Amino acid sequence: MSELTDGFNRTQMSREGNKIRIDCFIDDRFVYSALHPIQDFSNSFTEVIA
Repeated sequence: MSELTDGFNRTQMSREGNKIRIDCFIDDRFVYSALHPIQDFSNSFTEVIA
């Protein structure tokens, strides 16, 4: 699991099989969660790098 935080907002990313789960918190209050196919991320990263 990876975690990004600025002291107020926190985002956790973890791998679940062939998907990536993103959980977001504001002031330690849960606000968002989603599962995204890994392929979506690899396509996005390829476009940013190109």
